Amino acid sequence: MKRSSAPRRKRMRISDSRYDRDSRRYALAYRLLRCNARTQTIVSWTGLSGYRIRTLLQEYPRVDAEVDRRHRGVPPHALSTFFRSRSARRETITLAGLFRLLDLVPVRPRQKVADTFPCLERGEILCAAYEAFQTLVPDTVMTIDHAALLAIALTQADEITWAHCTVCKGLLVTDLLALESRTCVYCEDRSGSPSSEPPTGTSEAASGPKAGAKRTGRSAIKREAGSRQGSSRGGCSSVDRSCSNL
Repeated sequence: MKRSSAPRRKRMRISDSRYDRDSRRYALAYRLLRCNARTQTIVSWTGLSGYRIRTLLQEYPRVDAEVDRRHRGVPPHALSTFFRSRSARRETITLAGLFRLLDLVPVRPRQKVADTFPCLERGEILCAAYEAFQTLVPDTVMTIDHAALLAIALTQADEITWAHCTVCKGLLVTDLLALESRTCVYCEDRSGSPSSEPPTGTSEAASGPKAGAKRTGRSAIKREAGSRQGSSRGGCSSVDRSCSNL
């Protein structure tokens, strides 16, 4: 029996690179959906169209059930979110440290990378970093859309960038337009610097005993300064200087 001389067709394998890349795109889209990412963020980092993402939600009801809390609308773009409070600054440096650990953000800044930086490979690292971040900070209000914004902003380094704490020399994220000293939030906590958190009340009971004692001490210094005003007309007394420093 003669064998056919026709060449054998090569079997198509799902592990081939051209099909493996599409499989990775859908796997990344699934991970981003589980992280409650917005549709525009998924489109940017996976390269899939919005139609394919909506089809993924329709064909896999389990995915749709897990992302019922997914955010809608335009992704966040305000960098002030990362510095609005001490808790936000702590979460920002934790997330940025994971970016640095996983080599998501390059050491040297790049210009105009908002359209070229998001890609499949970096999207997988972004998901890994954010999933680890959620494990470290389970009650965070920072979304994966904020994480994507932070990664791009640190790569461009035109508004925020890496810096070192002036006290402990630790790594931190700083605002280039801010006038405050570059001190990490942990050193500020140890030194007793005023908190940037909004006040929760105006009464002494709401502010706590330390705040009440501080106001009482300030009033006593002012009264003492007033009693010595007649004897120190030639210049500012040491008590006056102490009062102005409070």
